[in-house]
Amino acid sequence: MVNSLKRIFGFEVRAKDGSSGEVNDFIFDQDLWLNRYLIVRSGEWLKARRLVVPLVFIKNIEDRDQRLDIDLTREQLEQSPDLDLARPLRLEHQEKLQKYYGWPPYWPERGFKTPFIPSPEEAEEDVKEESPVKDKILRSCREVFGYRLRTPEGESGEVEDFLVEPDDWMIRYIVFDTRRWLPAKRVLLVPEWVDGINWEDQSFRMDLEIERIRGAPEYDPSRPLDREAEEELSEYYKKTSPEKRKKPEGSAR
Repeated sequence: MVNSLKRIFGFEVRAKDGSSGEVNDFIFDQDLWLNRYLIVRSGEWLKARRLVVPLVFIKNIEDRDQRLDIDLTREQLEQSPDLDLARPLRLEHQEKLQKYYGWPPYWPERGFKTPFIPSPEEAEEDVKEESPVKDKILRSCREVFGYRLRTPEGESGEVEDFLVEPDDWMIRYIVFDTRRWLPAKRVLLVPEWVDGINWEDQSFRMDLEIERIRGAPEYDPSRPLDREAEEELSEYYKKTSPEKRKKPEGSAR
Protein backbone atom coordinates (compact mmCIF):
# COMPACT_ATOMS: atom_id res chain seq x y z
CA MET A 1 0.00 0.00 0.00
CA VAL A 2 1.31 3.44 -0.93
CA ASN A 3 2.15 5.99 1.77
CA SER A 4 1.84 9.76 1.91
CA LEU A 5 5.31 11.29 1.86
CA LYS A 6 4.17 14.49 3.51
CA ARG A 7 2.74 12.54 6.43
CA ILE A 8 6.25 11.33 7.32
CA PHE A 9 7.58 14.89 7.68
CA GLY A 10 8.25 15.53 11.34
CA PHE A 11 8.68 11.86 12.27
CA GLU A 12 11.48 11.25 14.75
CA VAL A 13 14.64 9.81 13.17
CA ARG A 14 16.24 7.23 15.44
CA ALA A 15 19.88 6.23 14.87
CA LYS A 16 21.44 3.07 16.33
CA ASP A 17 22.41 4.92 19.49
CA GLY A 18 19.54 7.32 19.99
CA SER A 19 17.37 10.05 18.54
CA SER A 20 19.11 12.13 15.89
CA GLY A 21 16.44 14.58 14.74
CA GLU A 22 13.32 14.56 12.59
CA VAL A 23 12.34 13.97 8.96
CA ASN A 24 12.63 17.30 7.17
CA ASP A 25 12.50 16.41 3.47
CA PHE A 26 13.27 13.90 0.72
CA ILE A 27 15.37 14.39 -2.41
CA PHE A 28 13.93 12.88 -5.59
CA ASP A 29 15.03 11.98 -9.11
CA GLN A 30 12.63 13.73 -11.49
CA ASP A 31 13.63 11.52 -14.45
CA LEU A 32 12.69 8.27 -12.69
CA TRP A 33 10.28 9.69 -10.09
CA LEU A 34 12.24 7.96 -7.38
CA ASN A 35 13.29 9.29 -3.98
CA ARG A 36 17.02 8.98 -3.38
CA TYR A 37 17.82 10.67 -0.07
CA LEU A 38 16.29 11.47 3.30
CA ILE A 39 16.91 14.90 4.83
CA VAL A 40 17.16 14.87 8.61
CA ARG A 41 16.98 18.05 10.65
CA SER A 42 19.17 17.31 13.64
CA GLY A 43 18.33 18.43 17.14
CA GLU A 44 20.35 20.79 19.30
CA TRP A 45 23.03 18.10 19.70
CA LEU A 46 24.26 19.06 16.22
CA LYS A 47 23.20 22.71 16.03
CA ALA A 48 20.13 21.93 13.91
CA ARG A 49 22.06 20.81 10.82
CA ARG A 50 20.27 19.28 7.85
CA LEU A 51 21.81 15.88 7.16
CA VAL A 52 21.62 13.92 3.91
CA VAL A 53 21.06 10.18 4.37
CA PRO A 54 20.88 7.67 1.46
CA LEU A 55 17.59 5.77 1.65
CA VAL A 56 19.42 2.41 1.73
CA PHE A 57 20.08 3.11 5.42
CA ILE A 58 16.40 3.32 6.39
CA LYS A 59 15.52 0.20 8.40
CA ASN A 60 11.81 0.70 8.99
CA ILE A 61 9.03 3.18 9.72
CA GLU A 62 6.96 2.93 12.89
CA ASP A 63 3.70 4.68 12.08
CA ARG A 64 2.22 4.31 15.56
CA ASP A 65 5.26 5.93 17.20
CA GLN A 66 5.83 8.33 14.28
CA ARG A 67 9.43 7.18 14.08
CA LEU A 68 11.85 6.30 11.30
CA ASP A 69 14.81 4.06 12.19
CA ILE A 70 18.13 4.28 10.34
CA ASP A 71 21.11 1.94 10.34
CA LEU A 72 23.66 4.61 11.24
CA THR A 73 25.14 6.02 14.44
CA ARG A 74 24.94 9.61 15.61
CA GLU A 75 28.70 9.90 15.08
CA GLN A 76 28.35 8.78 11.46
CA LEU A 77 25.72 11.46 10.95
CA GLU A 78 27.84 14.10 12.65
CA GLN A 79 30.84 13.35 10.42
CA SER A 80 28.80 13.20 7.19
CA PRO A 81 29.36 15.79 4.41
CA ASP A 82 27.79 19.17 5.18
CA LEU A 83 26.06 20.12 1.93
CA ASP A 84 24.31 23.30 0.83
CA LEU A 85 20.70 22.10 0.58
CA ALA A 86 19.43 25.47 -0.56
CA ARG A 87 20.59 24.35 -4.01
CA PRO A 88 19.73 21.24 -6.06
CA LEU A 89 21.82 18.17 -5.25
CA ARG A 90 24.30 17.64 -8.08
CA LEU A 91 26.35 14.57 -8.97
CA GLU A 92 29.50 16.00 -7.38
CA HIS A 93 27.64 16.26 -4.06
CA GLN A 94 26.32 12.72 -4.37
CA GLU A 95 29.84 11.46 -5.05
CA LYS A 96 30.93 12.98 -1.74
CA LEU A 97 28.09 11.15 -0.01
CA GLN A 98 28.91 7.88 -1.78
CA LYS A 99 32.58 8.14 -0.82
CA TYR A 100 31.66 8.79 2.81
CA TYR A 101 28.88 6.23 3.28
CA GLY A 102 30.38 3.64 0.92
CA TRP A 103 27.16 2.31 -0.62
CA PRO A 104 27.07 1.24 -4.32
CA PRO A 105 26.25 4.30 -6.46
CA TYR A 106 23.24 4.14 -8.76
CA TRP A 107 24.91 6.22 -11.47
CA PRO A 108 27.25 4.58 -14.03
CA GLU A 109 30.97 4.58 -13.36
CA ARG A 110 33.51 3.87 -16.09
CA GLY A 111 30.84 2.18 -18.15
CA PHE A 112 30.23 -0.66 -15.66
CA LYS A 113 27.08 -1.40 -13.72
CA THR A 114 27.71 -1.57 -10.01
CA PRO A 115 28.55 -3.65 -8.09
CA PHE A 116 30.60 -5.32 -10.88
CA ILE A 117 34.35 -4.85 -10.29
CA PRO A 118 36.48 -4.94 -13.44
CA SER A 119 39.91 -6.50 -13.68
CA PRO A 120 42.87 -4.07 -13.95
CA GLU A 121 43.08 -4.77 -17.70
CA GLU A 122 39.36 -4.12 -18.22
CA ALA A 123 39.50 -0.96 -16.11
CA GLU A 124 42.44 0.39 -18.11
CA GLU A 125 40.64 -0.30 -21.38
CA ASP A 126 37.47 1.28 -20.02
CA VAL A 127 39.29 4.51 -19.11
CA LYS A 128 40.25 4.90 -22.77
CA GLU A 129 36.65 4.53 -23.92
CA GLU A 130 35.01 6.37 -21.06
CA SER A 131 32.60 9.15 -21.91
CA PRO A 132 31.78 11.90 -19.39
CA VAL A 133 29.09 10.94 -16.89
CA LYS A 134 26.06 13.19 -17.24
CA ASP A 135 25.41 15.37 -14.23
CA LYS A 136 22.54 14.05 -12.14
CA ILE A 137 20.59 16.89 -10.54
CA LEU A 138 18.11 15.97 -7.83
CA ARG A 139 15.48 18.17 -6.22
CA SER A 140 13.68 18.61 -2.93
CA CYS A 141 10.18 17.17 -2.56
CA ARG A 142 9.27 19.92 -0.14
CA GLU A 143 10.28 22.49 -2.77
CA VAL A 144 7.74 21.27 -5.34
CA PHE A 145 4.82 21.02 -2.93
CA GLY A 146 2.75 24.03 -3.94
CA TYR A 147 3.87 24.04 -7.59
CA ARG A 148 0.97 24.76 -9.98
CA LEU A 149 -0.53 22.26 -12.42
CA ARG A 150 -0.62 23.80 -15.89
CA THR A 151 -2.61 22.27 -18.74
CA PRO A 152 -3.20 23.59 -22.29
CA GLU A 153 -6.39 25.20 -20.91
CA GLY A 154 -4.76 26.92 -17.96
CA GLU A 155 -4.02 26.26 -14.29
CA SER A 156 -5.98 23.46 -12.64
CA GLY A 157 -4.45 22.83 -9.22
CA GLU A 158 -1.28 22.62 -7.17
CA VAL A 159 0.96 19.82 -5.92
CA GLU A 160 0.05 18.82 -2.38
CA ASP A 161 1.81 15.51 -1.78
CA PHE A 162 3.50 12.43 -3.26
CA LEU A 163 2.28 8.89 -2.61
CA VAL A 164 5.23 6.48 -2.50
CA GLU A 165 5.95 2.77 -2.45
CA PRO A 166 7.19 1.80 1.04
CA ASP A 167 9.67 -0.76 -0.32
CA ASP A 168 11.69 1.34 -2.75
CA TRP A 169 10.39 4.92 -2.25
CA MET A 170 9.19 5.16 -5.83
CA ILE A 171 6.67 7.96 -6.41
CA ARG A 172 3.47 6.28 -7.58
CA TYR A 173 1.05 9.23 -7.53
CA ILE A 174 1.07 13.00 -7.33
CA VAL A 175 -1.69 14.50 -5.18
CA PHE A 176 -3.11 17.69 -6.68
CA ASP A 177 -5.36 20.06 -4.76
CA THR A 178 -7.82 21.58 -7.24
CA ARG A 179 -9.96 23.47 -4.72
CA ARG A 180 -8.93 26.95 -5.85
CA TRP A 181 -9.73 26.24 -9.50
CA LEU A 182 -12.23 23.39 -9.78
CA PRO A 183 -14.78 21.69 -7.50
CA ALA A 184 -13.38 21.34 -4.00
CA LYS A 185 -11.43 18.07 -4.07
CA ARG A 186 -8.07 16.39 -4.41
CA VAL A 187 -7.15 14.17 -7.37
CA LEU A 188 -4.36 11.70 -8.09
CA LEU A 189 -2.31 11.81 -11.28
CA VAL A 190 0.57 9.51 -12.18
CA PRO A 191 4.06 10.95 -12.80
CA GLU A 192 4.21 9.51 -16.34
CA TRP A 193 1.66 12.13 -17.39
CA VAL A 194 3.96 14.99 -16.41
CA ASP A 195 5.40 16.50 -19.59
CA GLY A 196 7.87 18.62 -17.67
CA ILE A 197 8.60 20.68 -14.57
CA ASN A 198 9.30 24.38 -15.02
CA TRP A 199 11.56 25.36 -12.14
CA GLU A 200 11.41 29.05 -13.07
CA ASP A 201 7.64 29.50 -12.81
CA GLN A 202 7.21 26.60 -10.36
CA SER A 203 4.78 24.49 -12.33
CA PHE A 204 4.08 20.96 -13.57
CA ARG A 205 2.96 20.69 -17.21
CA MET A 206 0.43 18.04 -18.26
CA ASP A 207 -1.42 17.57 -21.53
CA LEU A 208 -4.79 16.83 -19.91
CA GLU A 209 -8.16 18.45 -20.45
CA ILE A 210 -9.49 20.31 -17.43
CA GLU A 211 -12.81 18.49 -17.72
CA ARG A 212 -11.03 15.16 -17.30
CA ILE A 213 -9.39 16.43 -14.12
CA ARG A 214 -12.71 17.88 -12.92
CA GLY A 215 -14.44 14.52 -13.32
CA ALA A 216 -11.63 12.41 -11.86
CA PRO A 217 -12.28 10.23 -8.78
CA GLU A 218 -11.80 12.19 -5.59
CA TYR A 219 -8.87 11.29 -3.35
CA ASP A 220 -9.49 11.23 0.40
CA PRO A 221 -6.18 11.38 2.36
CA SER A 222 -7.89 9.89 5.43
CA ARG A 223 -8.68 6.62 3.60
CA PRO A 224 -6.09 4.05 2.43
CA LEU A 225 -5.67 3.86 -1.34
CA ASP A 226 -6.70 0.25 -2.04
CA ARG A 227 -6.53 -1.71 -5.28
CA GLU A 228 -10.16 -0.99 -6.13
CA ALA A 229 -9.55 2.76 -5.93
CA GLU A 230 -6.44 2.45 -8.10
CA GLU A 231 -8.31 0.48 -10.74
CA GLU A 232 -11.09 3.09 -10.74
CA LEU A 233 -8.51 5.80 -11.31
CA SER A 234 -6.79 3.86 -14.10
CA GLU A 235 -10.09 3.10 -15.80
CA TYR A 236 -11.16 6.73 -15.67
CA TYR A 237 -8.07 8.10 -17.34
CA LYS A 238 -7.78 5.14 -19.72
CA LYS A 239 -4.03 5.12 -19.33
CA THR A 240 -1.47 2.40 -18.52
CA SER A 241 -2.07 1.03 -15.05
CA PRO A 242 0.47 2.44 -12.57
CA GLU A 243 1.07 -1.10 -11.29
CA LYS A 244 2.77 -1.95 -14.58
CA ARG A 245 5.53 0.56 -14.10
CA LYS A 246 9.00 -0.99 -14.20
CA LYS A 247 11.17 -0.36 -11.17
CA PRO A 248 14.45 1.28 -12.18
CA GLU A 249 17.89 -0.01 -11.35
CA GLY A 250 19.41 1.49 -8.24
CA SER A 251 16.17 1.96 -6.30
CA ALA A 252 16.45 2.20 -2.54
CA ARG A 253 15.67 -1.45 -1.91
